[in-house]
Amino acid sequence: MAVVEERRVELQAYDWVARAPLQEIVAYLRDVLTPRLTALLGGVRETRATREWAEGLREPSAATQARLRAAAQVAKIVESTFDAPTVQSWIQGMDPMLNDQSPLWLLRHAEDEDDLRRVLLSARRFVVQ
Repeated sequence: MAVVEERRVELQAYDWVARAPLQEIVAYLRDVLTPRLTALLGGVRETRATREWAEGLREPSAATQARLRAAAQVAKIVESTFDAPTVQSWIQGMDPMLNDQSPLWLLRHAEDEDDLRRVLLSARRFVVQ
């Protein structure tokens, strides 16, 4: 992927995540990552909660919302080059750039913005390799 195209994709992903309502973000994650993986990211046991978030019936905590938005941003970046099953595989795989942790695990257990930034860098690397 050319550098200009790569940057365009990243900016579009960022703009969408920053502007989209949470319901749209969750619906996207449920579609691309599956309801089960979205529930794992959101720290809930049942996929029903993610459906309720997507429908606007419930609202997750602010920390969970930040994780979901970060996950959507990296999913959009990876999806710009690969299909949904590959996005799912990437987000669950043990990534050497993340000390063999999966992007999903690191997003779910992120302690600060540096953890989220590391996942973003991993997505960039995956797309351009």
